[in-house]
Amino acid sequence: MNIKLALVGIATVLALVMYVPLFHRILTRKSTRDFSKPTQWMILIVQLVNLSLAMIENAWYLSGLYVMHTMLVGVTLWLVYKYYGPPTVG
Repeated sequence: MNIKLALVGIATVLALVMYVPLFHRILTRKSTRDFSKPTQWMILIVQLVNLSLAMIENAWYLSGLYVMHTMLVGVTLWLVYKYYGPPTVG
């Protein structure tokens, strides 16, 4: 088995295991606790940068992982804004 493919598979499973409970908590409790809007935006930007780098390097196995992870972060941001509205300035 290709080691790169195995590692990306493990990372994909871990990301899904991480986000499914978060989505469940947001949907049932309407609470994100420590998942602040600025933090989620920074995570989204990091994932987009990583995706860009993977595509530039023709790393198709990483591109797929970053696409999936970027979509999960995007859904998280959408849920946070759905329940909490736009961020407020101090």
